[in-house]
Amino acid sequence: MTLLALLGAAYWWRTLRRKSRINEVPTSEDPLIDLSPPSPYVGLRPIQLIEVKAQGKFGSVWKAKDGSDNMVAVKIFSLSDRNSWQIEQEVYRLPQMKHKNLLTYLGAERRGEGLGTEYWLITEYHYNGSLWDYLKANTVDWNQLLNIAQGIAR
Repeated sequence: MTLLALLGAAYWWRTLRRKSRINEVPTSEDPLIDLSPPSPYVGLRPIQLIEVKAQGKFGSVWKAKDGSDNMVAVKIFSLSDRNSWQIEQEVYRLPQMKHKNLLTYLGAERRGEGLGTEYWLITEYHYNGSLWDYLKANTVDWNQLLNIAQGIAR
């Protein structure tokens, strides 16, 4: 459900951005210039990728460790998926995304140069995986289902 809410918010945000771009005047700005505000987290500590946890259309999600040995999740987007990276950053920065049942957004970073450029989105790491993974692997009874539904509704 959290994933569905995140995807719904991203779709809504993207639709709004497309509508606003209709009236924009084209410019000659370089589309690879990163205009996102600097992240307070990224750049302060090195991040060591440990293992791939998931692979999807827009990138891979890694279990990683920051310079303080805290576990973090890193979603890595390719150069061609830069727009998806920017949209996810915008979604995570929405005030409604600060909730105890959602992953905490820690920051974003552009790594590499030229065709080897990667875009990283960094969040807290959840050891139990996603709700989707849990529901695929486990059968829940009515009490557990009610508990999950109440948690989502908060």
